[in-house]
Amino acid sequence: MQTFVVGLWASLALLLNFASSVGALSASEVSLAEWESIQNDLALNAWAKALTQYQTSQLRKMASPTADAAILGAMQKTSPYDKLNDGTRVLFIKDVVVLGLLREAVFRQAHDPASACDQAAWSKAGTMYTSTVGAVSSSICVDFGTCLTPPGGSGATTVTNELVSAAIQGGSRLMQDRLQAGSGYCQSANAVRTMQDLSWLIRQKSAGAAVQWLIRYAYRADPTTGFSTLADQDQLNRNWARAYAGYVAVEADIKRCSPHVDRVLAENLDLKNSQPVPRGNMHLANHVEHILPCLHVACSEVGNNTRYMPPCRYNYGASEIQRVVDERNAYREATIALGVILGLFLLVCLVVLVKRRCAARQQEQQEQASVPIAKENELATQKSVHNSQRWENGNGAAAGEPQSVVAV
Repeated sequence: MQTFVVGLWASLALLLNFASSVGALSASEVSLAEWESIQNDLALNAWAKALTQYQTSQLRKMASPTADAAILGAMQKTSPYDKLNDGTRVLFIKDVVVLGLLREAVFRQAHDPASACDQAAWSKAGTMYTSTVGAVSSSICVDFGTCLTPPGGSGATTVTNELVSAAIQGGSRLMQDRLQAGSGYCQSANAVRTMQDLSWLIRQKSAGAAVQWLIRYAYRADPTTGFSTLADQDQLNRNWARAYAGYVAVEADIKRCSPHVDRVLAENLDLKNSQPVPRGNMHLANHVEHILPCLHVACSEVGNNTRYMPPCRYNYGASEIQRVVDERNAYREATIALGVILGLFLLVCLVVLVKRRCAARQQEQQEQASVPIAKENELATQKSVHNSQRWENGNGAAAGEPQSVVAV
């Protein structure tokens, strides 16, 4: 079935039928070759050589800050990776590289504007995905019931099938646009956007493999499930490290979808903790479920109603997932618009309030300024009345009005 998957990717490349730049190795091929060399050093216990190779590699450029720190810590055996034996450290590094760094390399191979219309680039990206992330997904599909064939079959997963279907759909869109645009299509910005949209969908959906990995090993690392016991510390640490590796591989995507879910996973899987999964694996699975629509991953692609996770409540198909994402984007835009309207309303209210306050203040100042004038006018009136009375009294005496006589 994997041969069939590779054939479908190759068919997409033939469908595009664009000029290809065959010859020089692509960035993803360089990353894969570097990883194979590093992996050989790790197998030989040549940790110092592997570390030097990684530090100067193209592969390292594909790592998020969290993934890079984890790989360096495991290679240098610093805390908390010093509690892992050498075999577990190798597995941890491999999980982070394959599920995280090489997945990113596949995405960049297809997303690069210089190769977005390149049939060879798409063919290489498809082949690389199938041999790395796709192979991991195929290795655990039986545990999740996500194999296209019954247990014991080829192991091709619904995730891989969805990716190939998306690639074919993208190729069909591209061909339609190409027929309309003519020979200059490869220089068309529309062509680049079309293929970049497709590559972004592939990147998001391919996170499903890491999500499965995380949930599977969180279950195995949870002491309450009985799969690992505190008595067998090496086995417990191995399952714990592989669960944490699944988280580290897609930590940037999880954080982008939900900082809260990212914090819950980090707090429960971090190797710095005294024991793994203190809140239980179902607690983690419930939180992971909430970010599946954001990752464009359907419940059917990560498994449903298994011992690893509860029945998925977001059981959407691909088109329904897009609808949910569109609805959330519309809600976000509506919320922003409402916030702007409320902000403008508050601003108007503030302006009116300030104007009223200023008017009241001005009136108060005018009233305060008028008080002395009123008092001065009142005093002047009183003085005038007093002077008038004195004049009248004095004038009456001069006219011979009776006056008091004092006897001598």
